Amino acid sequence: MRSRGQLLPVYFLESGRKYSVNHTFDPEANRRAFERAYEESAANGIDMRAVILSKLRGDH
Repeated sequence: MRSRGQLLPVYFLESGRKYSVNHTFDPEANRRAFERAYEESAANGIDMRAVILSKLRGDH
């Protein structure tokens, strides 16, 4: 809160592709997802400074 940070979700799903749970751990799919999020945030004037990885409750 003090840093006035903004949370930006990163989605690894891409339109037009079929996925399974195994894609969650695919380094290439994750790299593309983080690159898309970074490019989108930069285009919106957001300076990305950190990445936090977390797991949602109930996910297996």
